[in-house]
Amino acid sequence: MNNPPANSGLPGLILPYGQTSGEEAFQQWSETVATVYDLDVARDEIADFRFGFSAWHFGSLVLGVSETDNIEFWRSPQTIARSGIDHYLVQVYEEGSFHSSVEGKDMVVDTGDVWIVDLSRPVKNDQVSFRSTNLAIPRSVLAPLLTDPDSLHGLKLSKDSPTGGLLSRYLTDLSKKAQMMTPDEAASVAQSTVHLIAGCAGPSIDAAELGRDGLSAALLSRIKTGIDSELANPELGADYLCGKFGVSRATLYRLFSSHDGVNTYIRQRRLARCFQELSTPQAVPRRVSEIAEKWGFANEGSFSRTFKQTFGISPSDARDAARRYSSIKTDALGVDSELSQWLKHLMKV
Repeated sequence: MNNPPANSGLPGLILPYGQTSGEEAFQQWSETVATVYDLDVARDEIADFRFGFSAWHFGSLVLGVSETDNIEFWRSPQTIARSGIDHYLVQVYEEGSFHSSVEGKDMVVDTGDVWIVDLSRPVKNDQVSFRSTNLAIPRSVLAPLLTDPDSLHGLKLSKDSPTGGLLSRYLTDLSKKAQMMTPDEAASVAQSTVHLIAGCAGPSIDAAELGRDGLSAALLSRIKTGIDSELANPELGADYLCGKFGVSRATLYRLFSSHDGVNTYIRQRRLARCFQELSTPQAVPRRVSEIAEKWGFANEGSFSRTFKQTFGISPSDARDAARRYSSIKTDALGVDSELSQWLKHLMKV
């Protein structure tokens, strides 16, 4: 493992491509990205497996470059639970293309495309060799700049589109210049970068809003923000929202038709809040029933069944996974690798 050149000034770490190979390289790569993805590689290809990785503390963001031989990678509910991070991952694939499944939606990500993943939600990708520029952005930094941040998950900006091409070239060039920046320069550029991403992604999100006009999109965004701020309110529901925002039931149902209805949306947001709380290790953990009741689920049995149907694991399994991960040792010496420790700390800042 090498540190960045002394003149960079940015906190960061580098694993050069091909420094190790075979099973040792795969194990090291798995430990490195365990905060973000699970990995697998065909057994007949592991003998020649190689990878490279670099990452820098880029203001409030994590900027890096990944390069790997043929590998399958995914983010499962179990991985989400144990990692406890709440970021968007914005990627440009400089080499390689692959098929991805995002909550039932299949797509192809081609070389040069910009691809955005919400790391609080599952995703699965086919096996591929690739080189990518990666930017991890805290939800609290990017979400307020968008009308519908929920729609970012699995969003692809084609390299052939004006905004996609602009953002693709910018992020690729940014990764090449990162080593030469000071921390102050990186912090300033990071702020501008987040606004650029929001500006490029925003039109694509708005265009997908069922052809809604600007007023409807703005109203939907306001209602979603209101829902998130009152998830613990037992009165939260269609009647409450109609009264608070001065809309009819017909309008409310139309606005949330792409989310399978407003009640489904509220339930999913409450489940996500429960998942977040269960997967965050606490000194004095609360019982599952207490957490469920706090977020509007009065029946623990019904809550557990719905939770497992949604995330693929039970509430207790989600909490246990977070506990195990907080104490797990990932290398032969019984301690996390330096890079894994650094990433886990940085992604939780």
